[in-house]
Amino acid sequence: MEEVDLGVCRGRFFDGDGDGRTALVLPGAHYLPGFPLLWFAREALQQQGWNVLEVWDEVAGDEDGRAWVEARANAALVHTADAEERMIVAKSVSSFAAALPATRDLPAIWLTPLLNFDEIVTALRSRSGPNLLVGGTEDDPHWISQVARQLPRTEVLEIDGGDHGLQIPGEPLATLEALRRVVQSVGRFAARPG
Repeated sequence: MEEVDLGVCRGRFFDGDGDGRTALVLPGAHYLPGFPLLWFAREALQQQGWNVLEVWDEVAGDEDGRAWVEARANAALVHTADAEERMIVAKSVSSFAAALPATRDLPAIWLTPLLNFDEIVTALRSRSGPNLLVGGTEDDPHWISQVARQLPRTEVLEIDGGDHGLQIPGEPLATLEALRRVVQSVGRFAARPG
């Protein structure tokens, strides 16, 4: 792991098998890459030979979430401009990255996306790259199952009883099973050619 300066924030870069593929992990507002969903997503990506650039930052209380995501996603895209292939992995508020033109064609994994924002749903509908959307049935108001299932070029993994962290409250073993399903889905998605 190498600490990197992305200008607007810091990042961490993990080498994969050196084949020129890099996944950009964009955090939630207060859900850093060291938290379970993003930590295990990185592990699954590395297992499939991807380099991984993690963005390490949190949204300040008075900060505009859209602008925060745009600045961090663009910094990560600039930092990885030489990669032969890139993928986006975004948690929660970072699903605003779907609206960035530079991410339109990239494969993307959206963990607990904010499907209650029309701007995000419109951006997801207009994307040409493949998508994996992962959400929980108890992530109200953000996860809207019907919306997720109607998006083009999209696989959906829905965790029954999962909240915004995809935890099943009061059931740690069920939460671990949910995490296992997420890791398997991320691994399968990352293993696809092209």
